[in-house]
Amino acid sequence: MFGPSTFDFAFALYGLPPGPPPSNTVAECGEWSTTMLPLPVDATATTVRAAKTFGPDDEWLVGGYDTGGIGAMQSFSLAYHRVDGGDWQIVPTPSPDACADSGNPNGCAKVWFNAIDGVAPDDIWAGGWRDGQTSNGFFGGQIFLAHWDGSEWTQIPAPVSTGSGSEIAGIKAIAPDDVWFVGSWIADDGWKALALHWDGATLERVEMPFPVPGGTPGWSLVGADGVASNDLWSVGAGRDGDMSLAPYVLHFDGGAWQVADGVPQPGDQIEYNALLALGSNDVYAAGSWFTGGAGYGPLIIHWDGSAWSIATQVGGGGPMITLGNGSVLALGNPSLFFNGTDWIAQPGLTQFDYYGWADLEATGPCNAIGAAITDIVGVRRSVAVELRPIVYSNGFD
Repeated sequence: MFGPSTFDFAFALYGLPPGPPPSNTVAECGEWSTTMLPLPVDATATTVRAAKTFGPDDEWLVGGYDTGGIGAMQSFSLAYHRVDGGDWQIVPTPSPDACADSGNPNGCAKVWFNAIDGVAPDDIWAGGWRDGQTSNGFFGGQIFLAHWDGSEWTQIPAPVSTGSGSEIAGIKAIAPDDVWFVGSWIADDGWKALALHWDGATLERVEMPFPVPGGTPGWSLVGADGVASNDLWSVGAGRDGDMSLAPYVLHFDGGAWQVADGVPQPGDQIEYNALLALGSNDVYAAGSWFTGGAGYGPLIIHWDGSAWSIATQVGGGGPMITLGNGSVLALGNPSLFFNGTDWIAQPGLTQFDYYGWADLEATGPCNAIGAAITDIVGVRRSVAVELRPIVYSNGFD
């Protein structure tokens, strides 16, 4: 058909063979693959908490690592970077000895990243926690914020310096001059949910509303997502990782944050800790509930543009991604895949007896990169986790 040729040709067929998929199939197309991440010098443990990618050629994982043992342990910020599918490399990050700098008699360093997001490979934000002394004399958590300009990470001062227990837990970058940071802080008048906004020149704190009912003595936000600068969502729960007695789901319309109405609460206490916005009328939130005598359970809810409803309670509850066509891959125990019709239980990381999911970011139609935290001979280690298409190299069985 093409005429004479001096070249060799090879062809590949993408898809699944007829019949039931193999038991290790994830998201009806791929399988999990893991890579042990390198240990920093003197590290005794690593904890990756968040991932960010700009396609398969530029990927980041951030968190922290520990040195020393009981009574002499210190924690430092940590960032891994991978380019063009090569090896993961540790990139230097600002990791001040916050306790010693502020005169804390414990003389310790405690600093790590919880979240990362950005709009371009040379415009990335990472945020988390650093221990130290606040301007009004309290010892405890301070906001730790850094920016990557394509060549180095630089620490950015935060406009919250009073109280304690402050940290960034989630970041949503919409544009270079429109970035939101959410978390929590102990203000002089109580434990408040935290929201900071970057307008391209200034980082300012924004007051956040709280549910009227509940009785929870404090509030915190853990994530933000949305499809436009005037259509954002944020979720959380009570203070310091506690569940709350009322759902804490907020919406931003471009002018102000408001508590969402009609959010499901199947248990006595509840927390929402992950978001996935596919469209203005297609948003998922994930978390868990608790009822005395019944225990805990996972939960995924859905916003259809007019109301929230329970999507499933059979699994998930952790980070979520989409692989296109309205699909949802929700991590949890078990993880679930929504193919547009059904929520299907997914295989886990079978090579590890104990592990916890950290984060996951889609990089293609059947590709994703993220991390999990596991125990290797009594040592906490982080592994990079990839979703890769299943390849049939010897024909279909």
